[in-house]
Amino acid sequence: MLQPRIPLMAHLILILPFFDKWRSQFGEIFMFALGNTQILYVTQPDMVREITTCTSLDFGKPTYQAKERGSLLGQGILTSNGAVWAHQRKILAPELYMEKVKVRIMLVHRRFV
Repeated sequence: MLQPRIPLMAHLILILPFFDKWRSQFGEIFMFALGNTQILYVTQPDMVREITTCTSLDFGKPTYQAKERGSLLGQGILTSNGAVWAHQRKILAPELYMEKVKVRIMLVHRRFV
């Protein structure tokens, strides 16, 4: 029988005592792993504000994606970064408005039902 899993927040409570030690060892900004989830620990209010107002364009995609999979995946919206991504997103955005998506879903539904 499977054991019940401990929720993520319960794990955070278990590691709270380590935060002071890690902060003195690594500084006010550091990363740690909680299972297979990477967590960025930030205590500076200005940095927290910067992170929370940042857009996906600023973070970009992982570099391995272009190096290892670039020839396979090309430079589409799912794999591109920066200005290329912004240009593609600008072209694609109107097609993803909810009203247009609803119309397309209705068309597909009529076709296959």
